[in-house]
Amino acid sequence: MNEASTFLNYMPAFSQVGSLAFVLVAVGFGLFLSLCINMGPSFINLLQTSIHRGFRPAAWFAFGVVVNDASVICLCILTSIQVVMTTHNELLMFIIAAGVLLFLFGLSTFKREVKEPVPNESVELESSSENDIPRWYVFFAKGFVLNLLNPFAWLFWFSTVAIVSGNMGGNKLATLIFFAIVLGCCLAMECLKAYGAAFFKRFFNPRRVKVLNRVLGLLLMAFGVYFVFVKGLIPMIW
Repeated sequence: MNEASTFLNYMPAFSQVGSLAFVLVAVGFGLFLSLCINMGPSFINLLQTSIHRGFRPAAWFAFGVVVNDASVICLCILTSIQVVMTTHNELLMFIIAAGVLLFLFGLSTFKREVKEPVPNESVELESSSENDIPRWYVFFAKGFVLNLLNPFAWLFWFSTVAIVSGNMGGNKLATLIFFAIVLGCCLAMECLKAYGAAFFKRFFNPRRVKVLNRVLGLLLMAFGVYFVFVKGLIPMIW
């Protein structure tokens, strides 16, 4: 969050909608957001989905994340950033609940089994049968909900929208257009990440995928523990 604020503060003035500076700042911030900020739980799940299910499901997952971001941004802009938790303790309880769910996501990933290949048959990480692959809206909902449960996504957008809105002189339409460009750039980059992971899927045998599941699961559980204790219980107690 602080890195994003610093990034925007060093950018040139971009209050004039449609100007070259306006577009360059929006695209630059979108790239910065995708490459430097969005490397948490959502990225881990995007990578896992792409490797296990392929590019399209991962793209739907990324779309769900971006739609959630767009919803939060619109909420911030249209309510003049009046949307906040009523008390400090409610915010901490939300962070703790989000941490518990992230931990459960990680535990499920850690325990996920990979089918061993049948002798004399091609190796497949997942069954290729259409009936075995959930519908697109399952992956979309997973991306939306996972990002919804990330308290730092909310705090990040509250802070960022305030900075951009101030730079725009409070012009809500200009702010919406700016973030539309930012999120469009983010979606393109997330799909590129998903395509890259799906491409390298061919180099993963079942044993390597099992190890990857363990690593990704541990990372998600670490995020969960961090949210529950470092950002939730400890501030609540002290």
